[in-house]
Amino acid sequence: MRRLLFAGLLATLFWGILSPACSAPADTLQTKQKSPGGAMLRSLAFPGWGQFYNEKYLKSLIVFGIGTGFALSISYQSDQVKRYEKKGDSEAAKFYRNDRNRLIWWLVGFVLLSMGDAYVDAHLFNYDISPDLSLTVSPLEGLVVTWNAQKLWRSCRSISRR
Repeated sequence: MRRLLFAGLLATLFWGILSPACSAPADTLQTKQKSPGGAMLRSLAFPGWGQFYNEKYLKSLIVFGIGTGFALSISYQSDQVKRYEKKGDSEAAKFYRNDRNRLIWWLVGFVLLSMGDAYVDAHLFNYDISPDLSLTVSPLEGLVVTWNAQKLWRSCRSISRR
């Protein structure tokens, strides 16, 4: 069962890596648009896939690692429940069952959080984060008014010092 699950997850990962390359547009001058719903569903199917789709590779690796850690911990706790139930130690089996259930809830919360993160990252994919905060207004040819955030900040600081 675990081998089948692992093979399915691996196939899903490779399909996600190869599918954008196969459907790339011919015109490379167009701005890329990311589908927020697609990113969210990818993150639901495989933790970290939505972040990878949004080209946040380090974040994708971190999300994948945390999700895998939760999955492995849940698997370990399930094995411990079976082990102690076979031994007849109901108290220890109850402890591991509660711990496993708690980890499942943590995994669900983590997956929902990563889905939300992938959704927001897809919306903000083309957002300009340049440090230039200047505004230029040109109502008439030759008349240019420039507003610069650093100059304004310096003038506000000098007024407050008086």
